[in-house]
Amino acid sequence: MQLQSRGKINQVAPDRLMLKEGGGCLAIFGIPFFLAGIFMILGGFGIIPIENSPETMDLSWIVFIMMGLIFTAVGGVLALGRRRLVLDISRGTLTRSIGLLVPMRHTELSLHFYDSVNLRFAPGDSDSADRYLVSLRAKDGGKDFDLYSSTQYGDSREQAVLVGNFLCIPMVDASTDHETVIQSDKLNTAFGGQPAENEEHDFEVAQPAVMRTKIQQLPDGIQIVIPEKVFKPARFAKYVFSALILIIIIPEFVSFFRDTNTPDVIKYVFLGFPILIFGILPLIGMIFSIMRASKTRTVVTVNAGGIEIEYHGIWRRRVNRVPAADILGLDYSTAETVWKSSLQRAAQQKRNQGSGDFGSTGYDGRTPRWIQAFRKFVKSKGVIIKSRSGLVTFGAGLPDQEVQYLFMLVKRVLGLRPT
Repeated sequence: MQLQSRGKINQVAPDRLMLKEGGGCLAIFGIPFFLAGIFMILGGFGIIPIENSPETMDLSWIVFIMMGLIFTAVGGVLALGRRRLVLDISRGTLTRSIGLLVPMRHTELSLHFYDSVNLRFAPGDSDSADRYLVSLRAKDGGKDFDLYSSTQYGDSREQAVLVGNFLCIPMVDASTDHETVIQSDKLNTAFGGQPAENEEHDFEVAQPAVMRTKIQQLPDGIQIVIPEKVFKPARFAKYVFSALILIIIIPEFVSFFRDTNTPDVIKYVFLGFPILIFGILPLIGMIFSIMRASKTRTVVTVNAGGIEIEYHGIWRRRVNRVPAADILGLDYSTAETVWKSSLQRAAQQKRNQGSGDFGSTGYDGRTPRWIQAFRKFVKSKGVIIKSRSGLVTFGAGLPDQEVQYLFMLVKRVLGLRPT
């Protein structure tokens, strides 16, 4: 079966997939660095005359040469660096080659060590964005082999499907809190996944006695209205506190300025600052909180044709439509599942780094008390729609039972198998 090329992974032969990295835009970006490094090295040795060189320090040439070597190395890797990954099913091997223009280092592994292609979420940090990683999962629970990564769920899923089809192995979608196993013969269909054996994903949930959500039955589906959090009277406490500060300090300022005969301009400036900070800004914040609680809401319409999510803000309305043909699966994320998946993700990262057993930090379900203390701050992420264009969520922050109930209703209306 001939597979179509997608992204950076291409089928170069009936029995071979190849992924190439390097060159292209990276090469264009690296050439200026490389040339600047050569110039600095030649200038440091005096081959290229540098203006005002007699005025520089005697040891400045060492700095020029060191900086030149760094620039040349960085530019050389960007301009000439190449990484090639080949999956060869005729030989049953996975070969990784790294080099400058030509391969210089080879690593060869057996494809028989891996039994599935894994799609998982990798949270970013201050220096990098969130990414979705495609990797081969080892049979013995060892280190996974990373193949591809992207900031877009749909892009990474396409790569995972491509590899799964080619190797005839299942795909494990672990991008959300519940793993979904999709067999190789169902990878090209929208809904073929089954939850992992340790997940009870097919369930019936009773409607909670108290719900923030309002559900209306439509002739062809349901409509879910999720209002903004209710503005509780207890929130007035912080505004009252600001007002009390204002009441205390303003008379003191007025008395001080009167006794010292302070000019009016200075008086108004010093009085205006606390009035702005403790009076006007808190008042505006309170008004916006009341307006947001009364006007902001999310309206979700679900029928056999797909899902439409309307975000009604104070000033604008935004609509996100996901046709049924583009829906790849459904999941839900409660505070409980967010907590468990974060521990499991940390365990996976430890295992991939080769640091051994995750031990007492949570992989086996036991966590230290100081970590458990943060559990109450974890919030649900709501119902998750996996589509070809990415992940779409609604209902974030709702109680766990309410999230599960909405997930069950949406799944039932769409007529989906549990994923």
